[in-house]
Amino acid sequence: MFGSGGYYYSSDLIEWKLIDDTNLPTESFAPTVVEMQGELYYTASYATDTIYKTDNPKSGVWEAVACNFPPGMLEPMLFYDEGRLYLYAGAGNSVSLTGVEVDPRTFQLLGEPSPLIRSRQRDNGWETPGDHHDWMDATPWLEGMWMNKRGGKYYLQYASPGIQFKTSNDGVYVSDTPLGPFTLAEHNPLVYRPEGFTTGAGNGGTFQDKYGNYWHVGTVAVTARHYFERRLSLYPFFFDEDSVMYAYTELGDYPMIVPDHKITSPEELFPGWMLLSHNKSVRSSSELRKYPACCAVDEDIRTWWSAETADKGEYLSVDLGEECEISAVQINFADHDAHLFGRSDSIFYQYYLEESADGKKWNFFGRQVGEYRGCSS
Repeated sequence: MFGSGGYYYSSDLIEWKLIDDTNLPTESFAPTVVEMQGELYYTASYATDTIYKTDNPKSGVWEAVACNFPPGMLEPMLFYDEGRLYLYAGAGNSVSLTGVEVDPRTFQLLGEPSPLIRSRQRDNGWETPGDHHDWMDATPWLEGMWMNKRGGKYYLQYASPGIQFKTSNDGVYVSDTPLGPFTLAEHNPLVYRPEGFTTGAGNGGTFQDKYGNYWHVGTVAVTARHYFERRLSLYPFFFDEDSVMYAYTELGDYPMIVPDHKITSPEELFPGWMLLSHNKSVRSSSELRKYPACCAVDEDIRTWWSAETADKGEYLSVDLGEECEISAVQINFADHDAHLFGRSDSIFYQYYLEESADGKKWNFFGRQVGEYRGCSS
């Protein structure tokens, strides 16, 4: 997983380690990585004149192996299949997304890119822009192709109508060959989450874990401070008995069980917990006028509570209305008025949690104070 000045890796999808001491141009957007014969190859949008490779990604050291790869490719995706390499690329609101075979040794194109996907907004309602697909006169932005192969079928995914919308999603076409012709799959959009705390799920990628389970990393639309402000979310993927691919996005907001074995249904991921704090009564030590305490429990990622200061003693209290069994606490930070950029190993959020049955006598909830820390960004 690339970004933030480096890339992350994990063996269990829970604990992620960052490699930030690397010679890759990791801030070039929309990168692609492909594994070929035990080595990883990397390139990115506007950096596609160079291909890098490594046989030890944990080292952070990559070697430039091709410096004349066609430059200017937007949103590239490299796909290796039975000794042959393919490049999918393209982004725009009036363009075709294309595919072409690439020589896996010289990285030269073996022909001209062929148009594979073009907007069909009139037929595909999910391609209509807007938070509610209500920009009827606007043209969708298509991008972010991704390819998976399963059972001899090729599943070509693409993003629309724009990463800034709650309706950002991924669709999928299916073919018997890597370069088509492709047919729109029966189930579309493939990944879709227009409502909830986190909304938007498009412009992502689909992969398998070490147990063979499929997962999709999608981008969540925030757009509170910047038009393209986003976060990442992880959704489980499945294939039904007819090899129709589908995603399960209901647990995009909340804790879920990360399996340590092969699973067959989304129900195996549900821990049995339900949200307790939605729109419950809240009190706070202080609040800014445009960021009242009620925004802490309104389940809208684009709103939040902010105290008047960052001083010790500021607090937020949520009244659940009755005694409840609490299995997990999720805290989402908005970084209100933060002016710190980059990463720091010495600056943290500092807070502690208490619980009370009567609002008078308070006890530490869970671990002791000082163990709840989140790295500021």
